[in-house]
Amino acid sequence: MSVSKGRVVAVLAGLAMSLAISQASIAAPASPELQAQLMALFNRWEHSLGDGKLADAAAISVPDLRKQIIDATKSKEDAEGLAAMAKSMTPDTLEPRRASLSKDGKHAVIVALATVKMPENLKLPKDAPPDAPKPGQIIHNEITLKFEREGNEWKFAEQIFGMDPGQIKTCHDEAAETIAAYDKGRSQSAGGPISRVEFKQDHTLVVFRVVDEENCAILPPKAKLTNPAALEPYAIVSLDGFPHKTDKQRMWAETYKIVAEDQ
Repeated sequence: MSVSKGRVVAVLAGLAMSLAISQASIAAPASPELQAQLMALFNRWEHSLGDGKLADAAAISVPDLRKQIIDATKSKEDAEGLAAMAKSMTPDTLEPRRASLSKDGKHAVIVALATVKMPENLKLPKDAPPDAPKPGQIIHNEITLKFEREGNEWKFAEQIFGMDPGQIKTCHDEAAETIAAYDKGRSQSAGGPISRVEFKQDHTLVVFRVVDEENCAILPPKAKLTNPAALEPYAIVSLDGFPHKTDKQRMWAETYKIVAEDQ
């Protein structure tokens, strides 16, 4: 990779952090007004880069990202490459799914679903892999957007590209079964962002994601849980219990906790 291309990729990648860590630092849902404000800020940042208005994009970025963008303006090749790559990565639609705000009010995260329709006249190389996008295909990806407040102004920090939600390996069997189906001779600790929660008559099903697959955890019924309201999508859950004897995506949870800020 050339130095110029490496710098362009670094700018667009931002400061790499895992989704689990960034989500763990978030305390509560953001207001609809703040969500709209931040989405407008990102839209301005994204289109400024794509239109080659790098100074405008730098002005609304956090210091580290601002420096990377300014450095790119020192070379015509870097500046043009950054604008072209940013434009190619701009989705057709971007639908926010969850907006969260840290307890100190200085950090915010939006998880959004990006949709892109591939050009109808897209020409694939002969050696393209079988799963390569096809002409006219509609592609979905999760994108995590991060923002930081500087004084009274919000600045854009980074974007993290995730998977197509439709490609995530889901839990195939969500029946609770009895404890006999689980191996009490082995302990298991697991956790991740919650995908969904189902409060059933005799148990609680918590589905959480680990990278590219969902895992099902069986907890006691809602009436026996402490603070069941904390079990909500995108919250980070940490569980301890026993693994299923045959299904690697299932566990029996004896204890759980929601990971709090700064843990």
